[in-house]
Parts: sequence; C-alpha cells; structure tokens
Amino acid sequence: MCGLLAAYRDLFYELVRDWEEHHLTSGWSVRSCQLEKIRGIINLGRDSLANCLHLARLFVLQLIQVISYRCYCLHAMVIMTHAGSGARALSGLRV
Repeated sequence: MCGLLAAYRDLFYELVRDWEEHHLTSGWSVRSCQLEKIRGIINLGRDSLANCLHLARLFVLQLIQVISYRCYCLHAMVIMTHAGSGARALSGLRV
C-alpha cells in the first residue's frame, strides 16, 4: 500500500511541477499536455477508496498552498502600494 501511495505522490507532484513550468506558455493546456498522466494517476487505484482519498487530499493540500501563496503576494502588493503612496505624500511636506 505504501508503494502505491508514494507512486501517487510522485506522479501528482510531477504534474504540479509540469503545470507550474508550462501553464503560462502559449498553446499549452492541461487537456492536451496532462490528460493522459491524470488518467494514469486516477487509474492507479480506482478500485480503492483509500487511494482516491489520498489523491483528493494531495489535490486539496496543493490547491490550498497555491491559493495561500497568491493571497500572500496580493496582500504584500497592497501593503507596498499603500506604503509607497504614504511615502510620496510625506515627501511633499517641508520641515
């Protein structure tokens, strides 16, 4: 069982790395470039509920990580924007 879970993990993160590297490339799509690999992962353990749950857990954890990182970056940009506008306002003051 552990070998199959490790295979799930390795194949899943291979897909994630491939997506991260290519998703902004013109003409690249999940359907055309990853569909067969995704089907392969799903078919690895479709007879076992535990395997499907493990795959779902990997997917959810990765999704949370990506969303958290994007929210962090957005928050940092907002802070930097406000800090920059405050600095510009203060630079106009004379002592």
